[in-house]
Amino acid sequence: WLINRESRLKDGGIVGIRTDVTELKRRETELEKLKSRYELILGAAGDGIVGLDDKGRVRFVNPAAAAMLKTEAAGLNKRPVAAAMGADGLPAFPLAGTQAREGELVCTRADGKTFTAEFILTPMVEDGRFAGAVLVFRDISLRKRYEASLANQQKTLEQQVAARTRELSAEIAGRIRLDQALEESRNRLLGITSSLFEGVLLVDGFGVIVFANPSAHRWLGAEVLLERLVDEVFQVERDDKPVAFEAGPFHAVIADGMMLSDDDAAFLTADGRRIAVAYGAAPLEETGRRRVAVISFRGIEALKAAQREALQASRLASVGQLAAGVAHEINTPIQYVGDNLRFIQDTFPGLASACAEVRSRYPDAMDILKRHGIEEAFAEYPDAIDQALHGVGHVTHIVRSMKDFSHPGSGAKIGTDINAAIDSTITVCRNEWKHVAKMTTDLDPGLPKILCFPSDIHQVLLNLVVNAAHAIGDRPEGGQGEIRISTHFDGDWIEIRVSDDGPGVPKALRDRIFDPFFTTKGVGKGTGQGLSICQDIVVKKHGGKLYLDDTASQGATFVIRLPMG
Repeated sequence: WLINRESRLKDGGIVGIRTDVTELKRRETELEKLKSRYELILGAAGDGIVGLDDKGRVRFVNPAAAAMLKTEAAGLNKRPVAAAMGADGLPAFPLAGTQAREGELVCTRADGKTFTAEFILTPMVEDGRFAGAVLVFRDISLRKRYEASLANQQKTLEQQVAARTRELSAEIAGRIRLDQALEESRNRLLGITSSLFEGVLLVDGFGVIVFANPSAHRWLGAEVLLERLVDEVFQVERDDKPVAFEAGPFHAVIADGMMLSDDDAAFLTADGRRIAVAYGAAPLEETGRRRVAVISFRGIEALKAAQREALQASRLASVGQLAAGVAHEINTPIQYVGDNLRFIQDTFPGLASACAEVRSRYPDAMDILKRHGIEEAFAEYPDAIDQALHGVGHVTHIVRSMKDFSHPGSGAKIGTDINAAIDSTITVCRNEWKHVAKMTTDLDPGLPKILCFPSDIHQVLLNLVVNAAHAIGDRPEGGQGEIRISTHFDGDWIEIRVSDDGPGVPKALRDRIFDPFFTTKGVGKGTGQGLSICQDIVVKKHGGKLYLDDTASQGATFVIRLPMG
C-alpha cells in the first residue's frame, strides 16, 4: 500500500511525497481480526460483560449482559452504568487505584423486574492513568433463592433439631431424674434393709444367695454370703434333721410361687450351731421369668427362753398360789397342835406331882409304872414337849413368811417393815442357800416402815439372795460361803446391802449386768432377766437406786436405796 501526497511550493513548484503504509494496513487488519475475535469471545461468554469509559459510561455490552437486562445493547451505550444496570451501589467514577471491586447488586431489567447479581469491577489503566473499567456480572437470583430455600431448610432443620434436642434433653433429664429416683429408692431400700433387726436374704432358683443384709450376716455368723449356695451356709431343720435346699421350703417358694412362714423353726449353720428362728418367705418376680425367694428371719432364742421362763413363772405362780392356800390351811391345825402342846406343857407338872404322890402312898404302884415304862416317859416328856413346841413355832414362822411373801400386790404403796420382809425372804428361800452358805444379818432395829409395794420388794430381795447363793455355789474351790444382809437408816433413805463372798463380777461385765437377757450363768440356770427386773422395780416403781458397790474387796455387794416417801 502507497499513499501519494503533493505540496505546492511558493514559487509555483510542486513537491510529491509517496509513503508506503503496507505494514500499517496489515496491523490494522490484524487489530480488526483480534477485535472481532474478542467480540466473539465476549459474546459467547455466559457472564454479562460491560465495558466502561473513564466517566463510567457504557461503551460495550456483550449479548449475555443485554439478555440479562432484557434490552438491546445499542440502548445501553453511552449511558451511565448505574442507569444502564438499574442498580445503585456501584463505586463512584473515576475509580481510584488498580484493585478490582466486587460485591452484589440488585439490578432492574427493562421490564421492571429485578434480579440479584454478583459483580467484579476491574479498572483499566493506560499510561499510568485511569482509562475505564470492565464490569463482569452474573445473575445469581436462582442461587439466592436456592440459598434462601437452603437457609430456610437449614433454619427449619435447626428448629427441628432444636425441638428434638429439647425433647431429648427433657427425655434425658427425665431419665436422669428416674435414675436418680431409682438410685435413691435403691439406696433407701438398702438403708432400710441394712437397719432391719431381721435377717433378709434373696435366693435364686439354683440356691445361690444374691442379696444379704447385715443382720443376715450376724445371725448366720458368716462374713461372706453373696454368691454362696444356701446349703453351704445353713439348712432348715425338719424332724431333727437338716434338709437340703432342693427339698426345702425355700425352693418350693420359688417353684410354686407360694408364700410360706414358720414361727417355730430352726436353721442348722455350717459351723454346727442350731438357731431357733421364725421366718417368712415370698416369691419375687424379676426380669423375664426369673423368680427369686425373699427370706426374712429372726432369731427367737430369747423369745423361747422368755416363753420357757413365762411357763415356769406361770407354774411357780400356781405353786405360789397353792402354797399360799396351803399355808393358810396349815395355819389353823398348827394353832391346834400348838395350843394342845402348850396345854400338855401346862398340865404336865400337875400330872407329874399326882404320879409322885401315888408312888409315895402306894409303893407297889412303882413296879407297875416301871413295868409299863411310865417313869422313863415322864422323864422325857418335858424335853419332848419343848422340842415339839419349838418345831411348831418354826413351822408357824415358815407359814407366816410364806403368807407374807405370797401376799398379792396392791395398786397402792403401803407401809412395810423392811426387816420383816428380809426375814420372810430368808425363810422362804432357805433351801436355796442353806447348802452353800450361812446367812448373817445386821438389821437396824430402829428402821422405820416405808411406803412401797411389798410383793415387789420381796421379789427384789429373793432375786439378790438367790443370785448370791448361785455365785457362792459356782466357786471353784467349793466350801461353804457367807451371805450378809444389812439394813441402815440414812435420813430420807433406807439402805439394804446384800453381800456374798463368791467370785464377784468381772469389771468387763459390770456395765452389762442390768441389761435384759444378759446372764453369766450357764444354760438352763438363768434367763438374764432377774437383775433387769430388780432395777425396774427399784428405780421405776419406787424411785430408788440399785447398783453394784465397786468398793467391795471380795465377792459382790448389791446396794438398794429406797426413799421413805
